[in-house]
Amino acid sequence: MKRALFGALLLGVMLSGCFRWQAPVSESPLLLLTPAEYPVFDDDENRADWLKAIDHSLAALSKMPDEATQRYGQDVYTVSWIRRSLATLRSFLETDPSDEAIDRFVRKHFRVYRSIGRKGIGDVLFTGYFEPEIGGCPSPRPGCSTPVYGIPRDWVRIDLGAFSERFSGERIVGRLVGNTVVPYWERKEIENPKVFTSPVDILAWVEDPIDFFFLQVQGSGRIRFPNGERISIHYAASNGRPYRSIGKRLLEEGVFAQGTVSMQAIKAYLREHPERVQEILHSNPSYVFFETVPSGPIGSLGVPLTAGRSIAVDFRIFPKAAPAYIQCVKPKRTSKPEDMKPDTPAESNPDDWIPFGRFVLAQDTGGAITGPGRVDLFCGSGPDAEWTAGHLQHPGILYLLVLKHAD
Repeated sequence: MKRALFGALLLGVMLSGCFRWQAPVSESPLLLLTPAEYPVFDDDENRADWLKAIDHSLAALSKMPDEATQRYGQDVYTVSWIRRSLATLRSFLETDPSDEAIDRFVRKHFRVYRSIGRKGIGDVLFTGYFEPEIGGCPSPRPGCSTPVYGIPRDWVRIDLGAFSERFSGERIVGRLVGNTVVPYWERKEIENPKVFTSPVDILAWVEDPIDFFFLQVQGSGRIRFPNGERISIHYAASNGRPYRSIGKRLLEEGVFAQGTVSMQAIKAYLREHPERVQEILHSNPSYVFFETVPSGPIGSLGVPLTAGRSIAVDFRIFPKAAPAYIQCVKPKRTSKPEDMKPDTPAESNPDDWIPFGRFVLAQDTGGAITGPGRVDLFCGSGPDAEWTAGHLQHPGILYLLVLKHAD
């Protein structure tokens, strides 16, 4: 009965334009390379974390049917074949091969696809994310009054593909008001507690709305209570509204010059201008609802993320849990993060940027990570990870790997 009701409602909302939805990507997001076009497969991180990340991808794929398929551009592979790709790579790594041997092995045994990127020429924007830890409390008190919401009771997600094949893979989010589906509240409205007409779980309360905003951007984190107890929270759902970058807004306003925007710089500006905090945060209508998890961080595939080895991509167009290879730059500095004052970007700018190549796994996604031209690299937990993630915003190249079929 509810599906029939939604079907009738959907026709109305799509015709009236009440919902914003993304059309399927028509251009092939991945291009199959010839062996002559393969990059040199070197790797700048430790093998143990690589093996651990592969195991997590294997665990994620084990939850999917063997015959299910995932697309690599114009080609389709079964989940069982992607799992075999990972198992083959893992078995080889256990022999402790040299870097040169790994390069030869991948060239001989794997097909390589390159993302077309933002401009169709392979230009992918890389950013970083991390697991933050912020102060909070189990119940509200002065100085700790920002709620962390679970999924509200009136929240609904509708699979458009259930009503028409032309919308296959597309979903919209809204709320049910009587017999009508309407867009879910924006951030500004959700932060008014009177907006909820049905019960909503509050998982905790946090001290700083700025820190909580950036935790929402990261998608997961830990909340530290006064008694030392910590809880881990993870992305459960969003309000379905588009993500609007507040850094881009401040750049357009002239607050920052091109190339100077970082999370640290934005935080510092907001703390120096408390009168603008609400206005700026509300300019991003997207809002994240959370769930508690035994430990974190957990990616959207339900498996732990590995620092430096897990990436978030758009799973509408890229295969889940697949092995990948990236080329980008990483920040370098001589000073330690613990020696720096909080939120002081002038003291925390990178000393240099170093090109690197690395094998990674596609294990997460995010509201701001859409299309073939975006990758988010998980940088880990703690101040060093926060610093790296806060400054990484550079072009790079993304490759997806899959085992060749026997001739």
